[in-house]
Amino acid sequence: MSLILAQVEANPFEPVLDPRGPYLKYLSCLSDYAPDFPKKLGKDVKNPKKWGKLAKELAAADRKVNAFLATTQAIDLINGGVKINALPEVVTGE
Repeated sequence: MSLILAQVEANPFEPVLDPRGPYLKYLSCLSDYAPDFPKKLGKDVKNPKKWGKLAKELAAADRKVNAFLATTQAIDLINGGVKINALPEVVTGE
């Protein structure tokens, strides 16, 4: 079970700028109406070919943004045996 958990943690979801998602809409709105919004970033937001690279850069710069662009994942519950010195026959996780 520990190997499965380690694999889940080692392979996080890739960040994505989705045209249906709120974060890309937020960035588009900023690029259209915020006077201090960086011009280069505004051009990248308008160009779908740049979204993959932009998503990775934004996610790497801020963990909160990463949660918007990828998702968060965590192993919340693990159920197993009740004996201290014996491996359980069945283990489940959520």
